[in-house]
Amino acid sequence: GFLAVIHYGILSSGVFFLSRTLGISNKYSYIAAITVVLNNFIFYWFAESWFPEFSSIAFMVWALAFVFRAKESKWSFAAAVVATYLTITTGFPQTIVALGLCGLIYSGVEIYQNRNLPSCLPFLSLCLGGMAALISVLPTLAMVLVSDRTTSDMTTATSMIPSLGDLLVVFNPIHPSHILYPTERNVKAPIYYVAWFVLPALIFINWKAIRRIPQKNICLFIYVIVFLVLTQGTGGINVLKLPIRFAVFFQIFLTLSALYLWTHYRDNKPSKAKIYSFAMILIVTGVMSILQYPHKIIGISFAVGMCIYFGLKFAHKDLSLAKLVAMTLLLAVVSRVSGGGYNHMFPRAIFYPEISSSINLNTTDANYNMYLVDDVYNDSWGTKGNNYIKYIWFGNMGLISGHPSINGYSPIKQYGL
Repeated sequence: GFLAVIHYGILSSGVFFLSRTLGISNKYSYIAAITVVLNNFIFYWFAESWFPEFSSIAFMVWALAFVFRAKESKWSFAAAVVATYLTITTGFPQTIVALGLCGLIYSGVEIYQNRNLPSCLPFLSLCLGGMAALISVLPTLAMVLVSDRTTSDMTTATSMIPSLGDLLVVFNPIHPSHILYPTERNVKAPIYYVAWFVLPALIFINWKAIRRIPQKNICLFIYVIVFLVLTQGTGGINVLKLPIRFAVFFQIFLTLSALYLWTHYRDNKPSKAKIYSFAMILIVTGVMSILQYPHKIIGISFAVGMCIYFGLKFAHKDLSLAKLVAMTLLLAVVSRVSGGGYNHMFPRAIFYPEISSSINLNTTDANYNMYLVDDVYNDSWGTKGNNYIKYIWFGNMGLISGHPSINGYSPIKQYGL
């Protein structure tokens, strides 16, 4: 919990700084920070289970902001190197790939447009940060040689790919979050919900007024497309399994793109066609949600009604920061309540294995626990549900809580231990 709070602080301030770097107004930069902090995907998946990705994203937004500023001053350049180093050394592959792609795309655009020495500074800052991180990267690459997680079979190569139709419904707080997974289980929480304002911000802008957009903001739009594509299948590329991990980058950059467009190109007098289209999209997707979750008809109907009401207020009035925060918090609560307190597909990090007193642990180091399970996807998971899964000790949950552990989910082969 303490680590999560610290990293949420780093993440929120980093998103605010990145928003200001991208030219988003002060008010909407606060909204961007609040939106990312309340992100369901980060809460249910990263803060609870894949914690290294959570911590790496917290540093990544800072790294990207300073890469954008690298040619402005020597301090920004130095900060880009340090933040890149911190992002890489947290050790989550998808975040490293994401930062690399973002930095290379921006550096390529800069060098192509300006073709001078300062335009090479963003790329140089990435290179120096990466070189500084070699002390962490090289041992990790060596570990890959004894890893069981570097090959992809039919199950892992096609596992955890988000349904594209559901992934794009970023504005509905109770829409189903379907994932292609090697079992019949599904996610209860609406992890694809981003924010209620994304749809009205994209519909109620004056597209005809858009003229010259800064290079870094053009890159921002490119990032949205790139990460949307990556969510649909990178599982066969060596260690880059579980493409759903790229969804959070799509969500973050979509939020920033929508708020940037709204800040600079808002349509003060939206047409009736736009208003009707906005309402129709929400109603249709709401009906789709109800057809899949008929037991949540009241909650879905309430959420859709609130989204329509807030969206029209958003379109017609320049709402104060307090009202925007209140609307965002309200729908975040509605979304979180509908999904439950934690991600039921993975164990709760606060639980640890209950070892039977009949097991002889006299030869085991008192500072370590070992928990082996024959198959985490067995029938007990489906029949006993949360009462079973909460006792499985996954990944590095023990390590981040100060409890050294070895378990069957470790990516290292046993002879590597």
